Amino acid sequence: MTIGGIPYYLSLLDNRLSLPQNIDNLFFRQGALLQNEFEDLYNALFSSADKYINIVKVLSQKQKGLTRDEIIAATNYQGGSLTTVLNNLENCDFIETYNQYGNEKKNTIYKLVDFYTLFYFKYIDGNRTKDEEFWIHNFNSQSIASWQGMSFELLCRCHLRQIKHALGISGIATKTSSWKYIPPQGSNEQGTQIDMVIERVDKMIHLCEMKFRDRRFSIDKAYADTLDNRINVFKEKTGTNYQVINTIVTPIGLTVSRYNYLVHSVVMAEDLFLM
Repeated sequence: MTIGGIPYYLSLLDNRLSLPQNIDNLFFRQGALLQNEFEDLYNALFSSADKYINIVKVLSQKQKGLTRDEIIAATNYQGGSLTTVLNNLENCDFIETYNQYGNEKKNTIYKLVDFYTLFYFKYIDGNRTKDEEFWIHNFNSQSIASWQGMSFELLCRCHLRQIKHALGISGIATKTSSWKYIPPQGSNEQGTQIDMVIERVDKMIHLCEMKFRDRRFSIDKAYADTLDNRINVFKEKTGTNYQVINTIVTPIGLTVSRYNYLVHSVVMAEDLFLM
């Protein structure tokens, strides 16, 4: 979730140290090996690297991604040159494209999916603290908890094949997307946003929710209401006649709860690395 499993970066880890100590050594200490890696990386891969950096920086600020029109508005890049940059970034696995559920033909979303680039813009770019133990000192902060949640969601997206295997649907044709509903202004309706929608050819739909926790995830009354509401809203607004079920992806699984019946299936972190 920090360096994206890149073999060279992994080779720099010292197994005598904790993970926070390693991150400080690689990124935050004076003369750290990866302190200047970002610009070296982009300049080595792309000519006119500034244009690529500007686009990934804009994308790093929007967790759910941007449409092409939104990228144009934010960067003033457009036309064939923008197409070339976006295609190159996608071919190099820095970004991915996807569509909203039920809207496969237009409004493609561009999402930054390179773990290291996301980490760089979140914690290294513009970091003026000069704290050589920044990660150790902030490891339990809300900021890092939020980043962990975002990065875990991306980790799950990168392991869709393994999630399908854990769900027992490897041999079933599927389409994967995201979905959200924003109620009209002044409406009393509840909106909802779904991280991953897996639509199966056998007329079932998994509404997948990614929850990063360092302990078992507990479904309380408030979250149970959220689960119930999102199925109802999804069914009503999409008009689907498929069976719609809740799936939760969380590192260690669920605690015992009276509300667990609302969850059809659970995928754990160990499932993501079995294949």
